[in-house]
Amino acid sequence: MPVESQQVAVISDVHGNRWALRAVLDDITARGVGSIISLGDNAYGPLDPGATISMMLEHRIMSVSGNEDSILTERGSPDRRAVHREYTLDNLDPQERMWLGQLEMTLYLHENICLCHATPNCNETYLLHKVTAGGVVARPDEEILSLLHPCRARTVVCGHSHIPGLRTAGERTVIDVGSVGLQAYVDDMPYPHRMETGDPLARYTILSFDAGRCDARMYEVMYDWDSAADVAGKNGAADWEHWLRAGQIA
Repeated sequence: MPVESQQVAVISDVHGNRWALRAVLDDITARGVGSIISLGDNAYGPLDPGATISMMLEHRIMSVSGNEDSILTERGSPDRRAVHREYTLDNLDPQERMWLGQLEMTLYLHENICLCHATPNCNETYLLHKVTAGGVVARPDEEILSLLHPCRARTVVCGHSHIPGLRTAGERTVIDVGSVGLQAYVDDMPYPHRMETGDPLARYTILSFDAGRCDARMYEVMYDWDSAADVAGKNGAADWEHWLRAGQIA
């Protein structure tokens, strides 16, 4: 994918949070960045998936497929943990579902930058974090490099964990752009664990290119998280309601 612009905004894990997405798009525009790419998990959740995808289509945002985009399409199988799958599908029109169904696993910028949801080979495995029986820990460099194989891009940009971060493993750089729409959640695979930033701010990253070099700058954005939380509560998702307001589990 050729990119003419010297800057690209990268968002991820919007999860149907149109309030957060609107604030992030306004912030990106104010910074003069015209190209935007999403790293997936665009719609899934008890919020406003239809308005979110409509906004992404309006802004011509390109995207890769996240694990919770896949479960909304024919390519993905229903997941017992995907309690908001039917709600999300019911609130997407055929064009929006088609857009999600056509997303690929990876995109490449400048030939040496790979964008993916989680890893280049799997959209369900944290790249910078490892889930153990004792909790979430930083993944060792050798495991990061193994998860990247056979991708040879020097820079890999991902999401999925909802936790922004930047690591160098050998000669490879991994950038996790964080989440626009949900700053805390719990999961039970492969072990029960929690991911949380500690506040409700929306997060995204701007990549800048100069003489073959890629620099990343991460941003935090205020938005009307109370409105998003209210909708989650009205839709019976008390857990999401708290996560959206607090950015933490408890």
